[in-house]
Amino acid sequence: MPSPTLLAALAVCACWSAPASSDQVYALALHKDRAFLKINDQQHIFRVGGESHAGLKLLAADASSALVLQGDRLVRLTLADGVGMQVARTPPNEAPISVPQDQDGLFSVGGQINGRPANFIIDTGANHVSLTTHHADRLGIRYTRSEPISVKTAGSLTVGYSTTLDSVSVGSRRLRNVSATVINGSKDLPILLGMTFLENFQMELRDGVVLLGPRARNFTQGG
Repeated sequence: MPSPTLLAALAVCACWSAPASSDQVYALALHKDRAFLKINDQQHIFRVGGESHAGLKLLAADASSALVLQGDRLVRLTLADGVGMQVARTPPNEAPISVPQDQDGLFSVGGQINGRPANFIIDTGANHVSLTTHHADRLGIRYTRSEPISVKTAGSLTVGYSTTLDSVSVGSRRLRNVSATVINGSKDLPILLGMTFLENFQMELRDGVVLLGPRARNFTQGG
């Protein structure tokens, strides 16, 4: 039997006419990290970190609201909205990649280096993509072909190597011949996704979510 919250939400959802090329989206029920949304005539359960439906992805949710990403738009839905929102579709290759801030305040995202799986931390303060010798060895990067250099890390100098990665990709965002720095270090140090990758794409920070958009050489921070 539907919950009282769900019944109340269904009662306030009004019919709203929109162009055929758009969707009608309603919040039917909201919970911690979950949202029950109606898209046109279809009902879907969204989970934070779960699959997208009709081009929509749930970034955050609690009992009062849901933060939904569609294309390059972030929309906050509440049960009180009733009429929902009109959503225009975005071609898949133009839709930004969303990277929510984790509990440690970092923006972690999976991707690939030279076609092999890698986990990154987005770091606009890093001039280059930066990884340790441990990660480089695992990924088969032949960094010792270049001369050793001194690299300044947090409070100290260490030995490093300048190299060029065949490719770096995050979702549909892929670059070839990316400059990188390999430094002496263990697997405990993260791979930093620095500006030699990031500067080639549009970036925007909204509500604790980094949006990595189509190719463009600029970085903006939104409210």
